[in-house]
Amino acid sequence: MNYPKRIKTFIYYFLLILCLIAFLFPFYWMFITSLKNEGLINIYPPAFVFRPTVNNYFQLFVKTDFLKCLLNSLIITLTAVIGALFVGLPAGYSISKYHKPERIIFVYLFARILPAVIYLLPLFIVYRKLNIIDTYIGIVPLHIIRVLPLIVLVMNSFFKGIPKELEEAASIEGCTNFQLFINIIIPLSRPGIVAVAILSFIYSWNNLIFILVLGGPKTRTLPLAIFSFVSFEEILWGSITAAATIILLPVVIFAFLAQRHLIKGLTVGATKG
Repeated sequence: MNYPKRIKTFIYYFLLILCLIAFLFPFYWMFITSLKNEGLINIYPPAFVFRPTVNNYFQLFVKTDFLKCLLNSLIITLTAVIGALFVGLPAGYSISKYHKPERIIFVYLFARILPAVIYLLPLFIVYRKLNIIDTYIGIVPLHIIRVLPLIVLVMNSFFKGIPKELEEAASIEGCTNFQLFINIIIPLSRPGIVAVAILSFIYSWNNLIFILVLGGPKTRTLPLAIFSFVSFEEILWGSITAAATIILLPVVIFAFLAQRHLIKGLTVGATKG
């Protein structure tokens, strides 16, 4: 019998299970904490067996403006992702056709790594002059600007992996550049598009700094709503974990439904080009 191979297999799966437990336990703890009352949350040692309650979720939707914040997050995030894809896909495809696109890629990379806090102060002054603080018109473009470099960089690598023969054959058949891009390039790039859409959604969905500085009551999103459960007197861990669970759900559902495209998109975009 091949005992060394079995031992290696056992060690591999054992370490894999340990990593999985370490990764999933914080989410499990967050979820069960959201089902406890404040008295059970603060006891030590922690209670693993208890009578669950949905009171924390009831408090969120009935006694706070959490539902409004949820709607704001959906509007801002979906608008930003769609707008960034609308601009970023043609930009990434155009850059992939350059023979030496390093300078253009550097500009997008620099825009991606530049901390947002650097330009928030001048933006605040400009927004105040234009009277667009706490408006969708002011917040959505900032989200688009932040996720746009990610879309361009990832899709640039993905577009380079598409065989040139397909484009040449389409051109011979009489396709214009626009028809080529819409009818051939976009369908072939669906996995990459799904991948960058999910990554852009996650970033925009979790963004706090823009809404904290340039937002207000009308455009308050979910990350900022969590701060309302923290005060000088107490920290409402039950409400915080309930809110965090709800914030996490759309991302998990979206990624789960598109996991096949996500994995393919990330691997192809990372290895070709």
